[in-house]
Amino acid sequence: MAHKTWRVSNRVAASAIASALSLLFGTAAHGAVYPARFDPGGNGSFIPGFTGNALFDIPFSCLEVDGWKPTSGSGGCGAADMLSAITYLYSTSPGDPPVPGVVLDQFTLGSFPVLGVLSAGGQPIGVDTDPMGPASGTSTYEGTDFWLQFVSGFCPTDICAPIPGGGDLLLSAKPSGDPAFLFVDFVDLEHRSEGAIVTFGPACRDDPPPTLTNCTVRTVPEPGALSLLLAALGGAWLARRRKSRA
Repeated sequence: MAHKTWRVSNRVAASAIASALSLLFGTAAHGAVYPARFDPGGNGSFIPGFTGNALFDIPFSCLEVDGWKPTSGSGGCGAADMLSAITYLYSTSPGDPPVPGVVLDQFTLGSFPVLGVLSAGGQPIGVDTDPMGPASGTSTYEGTDFWLQFVSGFCPTDICAPIPGGGDLLLSAKPSGDPAFLFVDFVDLEHRSEGAIVTFGPACRDDPPPTLTNCTVRTVPEPGALSLLLAALGGAWLARRRKSRA
C-alpha cells in the first residue's frame, strides 16, 4: 500500500513538474524578437539625418495571417512591444550624409508598446507605435528632445493615436517600405523628419539573448558590389576549369 502511495505521489509530482515546464516554455515560446533597421531619414533644415536599429517582441499570433492586426482590443493578436532602439544622428545640412556620414550623436529608447503589426509570410514587415520619447542626445544635441515613431500606413485612426501632422501627409511622404519618423523638440508636423525606410530581419535566436549588438538586420550588398562579387566568382571558376583541362 505504501509502495502504491509512493508511486501515485511520484506521478502527481511528475505531472506538476510537466505542467510547470509546459507553462514556462509555452510562455517563452509565445513569440520572438525581431530586429529592424531604419535608414536614412531626416536631412531637413534643422532635423538631423538619422539611422538606427530596434528590437521588437512580437507574438506569433500577430504573424499567422498576412495583413494588419491590432495588438489589443477586439480582435487583438496579443501584446507586442518595442524592447529597445538606438538612433544615430548626423548633420542637419540637407546636402550632408547620413550616407555614409559621420555620427555626431545618438539617443536610446527603452520599452514601448506596439499598437499594430503588419505581416506577410509569417514575418513582420511593419509596425505602428505612438511617438516614443522624449529622449535627449548625449553630446552634440545636448538639451534637445527627440521622439521616434514607426508607421505601417495601415493602422485605422480609431485604433492608433492620430499621427502628428496628419495621416494623409504622412502616407503620401512614404517613398517605399514602412517609415520611421524623428521628431525634434516638439511632436508636430513642423518638427517631423522625412521618413526613414524600415527593414525587418528574421527572428533572432534566444541564446544568447537578443540585444541591439548581436541581433541586427544583415546589410544587403549594393547591386554594383553584388555584380562585382559574382563576376569575381565566375572568373575564378573559369580559371580553375581551364587549368583542369590543361
